[in-house]
Order: sequence, then C-alpha cells, then structure tokens
Amino acid sequence: MGDLESYGENVAAITANIHQDQKIYQEIYDTIADDVGGFVGIWNICAESAKIFAEEESLYTA
Repeated sequence: MGDLESYGENVAAITANIHQDQKIYQEIYDTIADDVGGFVGIWNICAESAKIFAEEESLYTA
C-alpha cells in the first residue's frame, strides 16, 4: 500500500469514527472548536492524526 493510499484510508477512518456518532462529534466540537478554528480546525486535527498514524504504521509494514 502506498503512503498516500494509507494516509487517505486513515483520514477516512478517523473522520468516520468521529462522524458516526453524533454525540462524539458534538463533544469534540463543543470542546475544541473555538480553540482550533471550528470545523476546519477539527478537520486539520484529523488530517494531522492520520499523517502521524500513517508514518508510524509504515514502520511496521515496510
């Protein structure tokens, strides 16, 4: 699996987990939205988390 494909899958998985449960999404939004710039900031956290996860994952799948 390529790095970009792994990253894309990780972004999809993280955002799916957040959006799958309205309560989880609402808690995240209520807790950090103002501090990170709203929806865009939350998305950036998801994207950055996916990047870190993909980098760590690549150490074990190379």
